[in-house]
Amino acid sequence: MSKAKTIFLLDHSTKTALNPGSLVDLETRSRTGIPTENVAKPVWTCMLEACLEYSRIVWDIYPNHCFIRYIICDDDALEIGLWDTASQNVNHFMNLLSSVRSASSDSMIGRCIPAALDSLSEPTENEKGGKIKNECRLICIGSFNDDKHVRNLEVMCQELLNQKNRDIITSGKGLAITCLSIIFLNVYPDHFQVSKVSEMLCVDQSLQTYTDVYSVRAGNLSNFMTALVLKHYNLTSTTVTGIPMKEEQNASSSANYDVEIFHPSAAMEELIRGDVAGLVYAVKEGCEYRTATLKWNTPRVSINDLWYCSSAYRIAAVDVNSRPSSCLTNFLLGGRSVMLEMPKPGGSKMLSHMLSSHGGEIFIHTLVTTRSILEDPPSISEGAGGKVSDYRIDAFAEIMKSCRLAPFSSVEKEPLSKAYNKIERYTTFWPITSSKSYMAACQNIMGIFPNVIVKENLSEEEVNQCKQVIYNFMGMENRGDPLPVSNITSARSKKREEHYKNLFTELEQYLRAHCRSKQHHRVLDCLLECRSLAGEKIDEKGVIRANTDSPASPPLAKKAFAVTQGDKPISLYDYWLKNVIEEQSNRRVELVGRIKAGEGIAKLYQNLESERNLVSQL
Repeated sequence: MSKAKTIFLLDHSTKTALNPGSLVDLETRSRTGIPTENVAKPVWTCMLEACLEYSRIVWDIYPNHCFIRYIICDDDALEIGLWDTASQNVNHFMNLLSSVRSASSDSMIGRCIPAALDSLSEPTENEKGGKIKNECRLICIGSFNDDKHVRNLEVMCQELLNQKNRDIITSGKGLAITCLSIIFLNVYPDHFQVSKVSEMLCVDQSLQTYTDVYSVRAGNLSNFMTALVLKHYNLTSTTVTGIPMKEEQNASSSANYDVEIFHPSAAMEELIRGDVAGLVYAVKEGCEYRTATLKWNTPRVSINDLWYCSSAYRIAAVDVNSRPSSCLTNFLLGGRSVMLEMPKPGGSKMLSHMLSSHGGEIFIHTLVTTRSILEDPPSISEGAGGKVSDYRIDAFAEIMKSCRLAPFSSVEKEPLSKAYNKIERYTTFWPITSSKSYMAACQNIMGIFPNVIVKENLSEEEVNQCKQVIYNFMGMENRGDPLPVSNITSARSKKREEHYKNLFTELEQYLRAHCRSKQHHRVLDCLLECRSLAGEKIDEKGVIRANTDSPASPPLAKKAFAVTQGDKPISLYDYWLKNVIEEQSNRRVELVGRIKAGEGIAKLYQNLESERNLVSQL
């Protein structure tokens, strides 16, 4: 959380001024060839270096907006700097710090807290003549005895803050401190094994003060303060890789170097909002923050005032005294510009940022990687995933008409919650494209079903109409009719049974989203009952018929088949022949002789013998 004013309370006691904080490795040898011993850097020196680096980064990126002051906690509170732009620079602070006298015997941070609160209640140049929130930050750096010592200082800060705000309200002089972030930073020498102060986070019940406690080794204090400034001012780290630079020892050869810079996080957030997922982040060695990697790009044409940028932010070099940083800074201040590229997920590269100077200050420009606002508005079919031509535009227009806001009467209760519930109900199940919805693909068969279900209440006729739609789908499934789902890509590799299963699943989701009355529950119960009777045949009238072909149907019972004629059993062939003869006899007139013979055999030409005898007598 960025604050306009920050005060450093620096403990200038014997614990910080005399204790060796870290060792400085000197690569020198004496005349005798014996290597010199390492130089011990006091904790006080480590504290000043870290605070000055913290301040330099803030002043480089937010000049004239964020102000910093130091208070040296000695026998008396020695204030370094003022709330004006003229004193907010590293040279001014270093000149004032050079006049600090020798250290006192004990820690004096507690005695200097009132002076810090008095300074925070003073307005800066930007705070004069207006009502603003006076949100400040107090960073106490020193060597504390234990957790109890830190807790006592925290309670003292809260009590003095409340008393200071009451005095300001009574007198009307100064700015009341609306929010104070207190940070206790315990610094201990590198040769200490364990810190006596544990890290913690405390929040005041009134949400007026926030307290953070950290313990850091003196040798790692600079890296820790670098990570802290990124957190306090919403900054991010970017490493420019592949910078071509001539070797210092051999001017004829060149090598590639890397330079790390800090800038506001908004420069990268522009890419995230543009759906660019190619940024490569890596944790910097020895630090607690990540850095994004962008590669140097050398364009073949002039790039000044050529590229369309969406934003520009100041930068600050991390290692400002290194040769690569100095060369890059001089190159940009000389009027040149540098293009930075980032990898894309597909393996290609894209220009994402540009480094250029304006008025003696270096800025990082975020290039527009998406469609420019100066171009014609894109078609609705040109989405992030390519051209899509089956958006449900008409259905979306109907939702917009149904969910329009209008003035409400005083009689109606909670209209806003009612509107929220309605839009949530409409969008709980609503596919964007027709190629992803079986219901949208079967719109002609659905009829008025989708428009009726969204109503608050259903009539008896509407309930019957919705049930009829369900019965129609069940009848189509039983007859083996295919669904019109040719435009659904995922349905091409599925069987017909899967199509109906997905359709009924969408119908159930749609009904549950809009189910809020007894009539809606009746339609939902009808669907659930039909799905539970998957082994039965249901026609278009809702009549359930036995389905012997279903795997769930029991097997037919095997019965013995016996045919008798009178008391004697006959074969199946004789039985069939008898039925065929009877059927054929019914189709023609029976012979008179067969009728007279009855059950016996009919004798043909009965008078033939008598005629022969008559002839022989003649």
